Amino acid sequence: MKKLLPLSALLLSTTTLASVNVNHCFIIEPEPKANETYLFLDIDYRIDEETKALRIPSPEAIVGGRIDALTQDVQIRIQANPNQPTTQRLPRINLKPDGVTSLNLENAHLKLFNLTRRPIQGEQYTFVPWLQYHDEIPCQAKVVTMAQYQAFTAAKETK
Repeated sequence: MKKLLPLSALLLSTTTLASVNVNHCFIIEPEPKANETYLFLDIDYRIDEETKALRIPSPEAIVGGRIDALTQDVQIRIQANPNQPTTQRLPRINLKPDGVTSLNLENAHLKLFNLTRRPIQGEQYTFVPWLQYHDEIPCQAKVVTMAQYQAFTAAKETK
């Protein structure tokens, strides 16, 4: 019995260790008449023993997501030309192995189109990113203004 307790503790600790974590999930409050907005987040991807054992043929990637309370149209986008406001749609974003991939305005990001309701600063919505190999890991996306988000990223960079 004494040998079973440490073994069960080890099993519990390994099942609770996730190799993918979603952090800093923010929806930008859209302009009053806009029917689209941005969703920014960080995905921390750590290759664990389970992932190594799977021998995955290509890098883990985010391939989309859903936020049922606001829209059915979530797209991965990147600004094609820094001098123009237009963006190009991407099919996926490969995650940095053993690192953090930031989806923000400067890089590839998520854009919510055809909003069914306007998200208001202070509200929260469940966003579920779709990953190529791992299970869905929902995050609570807080609605903030662009100025609040920029202040957050500036503070994060100074750390």
